[in-house]
Amino acid sequence: MKAGRGFTLIELLIVVAIIGILAAIAVPNFLNARLRATISRVYSEQRSIEDSLTAYKIDHNAYPVDNGTGLIAPPRNTINLNGVEQTVTGIVVLTTPVAYMTSIPKDPFVPPNDEKIGWYQCYVYYGSNAPFNYGEFNERAHYILYSVGPDKQLQWGFGDNRYDVSNGLVSSGDIIRVGPGLRNSAAG
Repeated sequence: MKAGRGFTLIELLIVVAIIGILAAIAVPNFLNARLRATISRVYSEQRSIEDSLTAYKIDHNAYPVDNGTGLIAPPRNTINLNGVEQTVTGIVVLTTPVAYMTSIPKDPFVPPNDEKIGWYQCYVYYGSNAPFNYGEFNERAHYILYSVGPDKQLQWGFGDNRYDVSNGLVSSGDIIRVGPGLRNSAAG
């Protein structure tokens, strides 16, 4: 009988087992890499908004003011916050009439057509020219930028429930950037 050339069943099973083990290791790492990249994108976009806010402050000697809802383009009116009369503009003024940034980036963690989330497809902005107390901190901030974070739920907690990468990639909490002076711990 002539010996056939090819692989034995044992050799094929060993190769399939090795490929299965490698796939079991690689797929979760790939998914985590995508989540880490999205988190990095949020930090980068929040930093871009912060840079635009700084440029706006230099030109106008004030930060854009929101009406307490975090809307990107709230109706213009005048409010009194901490004893200071302020005109509500929202951060839409960063795009027009002077383009401090071309557009307000959308929060990548907000699903595009989520009915529960609704109006805050972009980063949520709270801003005032009168500093206000910021959550657990004893310090004060002129503005706060929110992303809903990997848990995809807005916490509304002014720092009470902040995302922290040391709690794992799917840690609950919002990714928050406050300023000037205060910083998100992960962003520096």
